Amino acid sequence: MLWLKALFLGLLQGVAEFLPISSSGHLAVFRHVFGLKTDELGVFFDVMLHVATLTAVIAVFHKDVLQICKAFGRLFTAKSRESLGKDLSARLLLLCAVGSLPLLAAALLHGYVEKLFDSLLFVGFAFLATGVVLKLSARFQTGKKTAKSAKVSDALIVGCIQAVAVVPGLSRSGVTITAGFARGLSRDFAVKFSFLLSIPAVLGAAAIEIVKVFREGVPEGVLGPTLAAMAVAGVAGFFAISLIRRLVANGSFSAFSWYCLCAGAVTLILSLV
Repeated sequence: MLWLKALFLGLLQGVAEFLPISSSGHLAVFRHVFGLKTDELGVFFDVMLHVATLTAVIAVFHKDVLQICKAFGRLFTAKSRESLGKDLSARLLLLCAVGSLPLLAAALLHGYVEKLFDSLLFVGFAFLATGVVLKLSARFQTGKKTAKSAKVSDALIVGCIQAVAVVPGLSRSGVTITAGFARGLSRDFAVKFSFLLSIPAVLGAAAIEIVKVFREGVPEGVLGPTLAAMAVAGVAGFFAISLIRRLVANGSFSAFSWYCLCAGAVTLILSLV
């Protein structure tokens, strides 16, 4: 039973984390309806699933991640710092850094956000909000801004939206990509920037929990299911990101709005039951 639960959670994390349908919202619903909990798997399991999804993002955007890392390294070289202003990878580093700043405020509210998982009513309305946002995304998919022309203010606004999306039921990828569209980012760059922003977001989430891992240790018998779940989450996440890129390129991103609206309606009904 433990293996089945681990594999299911791995699949849920890999698919729902990147498709604009909110993995946290689905987890909250499954917790209430099926009594699905991750407690017996421990904090170690949660952290490692985050690592698996992080690996999927890096695998898809490895070229951009490598360039950003190189630009970061050049910050410590006086001669290289002089040319950073004209360096496209350095500009992408700047945009990601600015976009990640609002996460600091979100981290302070971590305890309050955790309590929202207990409210199906809130999750239901958050699902509906995601559906509405995705529906509106079709109106904004004509921007032309890239890493070269995007403004720092664009990155900050998308980052603020990402910070709000830590609540369960509100899709991080859905609202940040839509925010990118609204700010005039091109389809491809809006997706790329959204997922690149997820790297510090996931690292931050893992960092918050890593202290608990050292304190509680790895529960006995959990290592095997955790590794299997990581493999499932990583592979599922890789294909989910590829699917999103394809759908956005074809202008079909808003199609997920119907799913989120239905999920929201069902969740609200469940909250009454």
